[in-house]
Amino acid sequence: MIVGVLFILLTTVYVQAQKGEILVRDYLGFIEQIMKDKQAEAVVNISEQRHQSADAGKNQLREFYLDKLFETKGNVEQHKEDYLIQLEETKKTLKEKDLKEFEQQKANELRNETEQDVEEYLEELLSEK
Repeated sequence: MIVGVLFILLTTVYVQAQKGEILVRDYLGFIEQIMKDKQAEAVVNISEQRHQSADAGKNQLREFYLDKLFETKGNVEQHKEDYLIQLEETKKTLKEKDLKEFEQQKANELRNETEQDVEEYLEELLSEK
């Protein structure tokens, strides 16, 4: 588009150059002004594109950060739940184990006491005769 405008302007300048030197300067000044305007417009567009690109990059980083944050939070919560379940199972096993050992220990104590009482009773019976 810029090339087309320049071509038309240069052609017009050439034709008008035949009419006089003053018109040439005016057209060259006009062309120069158009070029400056287009250059300024291009700088603004590039600046806007850089800002948009930077904003897009920030948004992508923010989304990535939030995704990883929620994923990590979920993993920590799952680990906590698994740990608590394992802890409860271990406590239950230890309680059962301790009770079984306690039962066995008391049963042995009772058996020993009973045997000792029976022995003493039998000894008393034997000694009376």
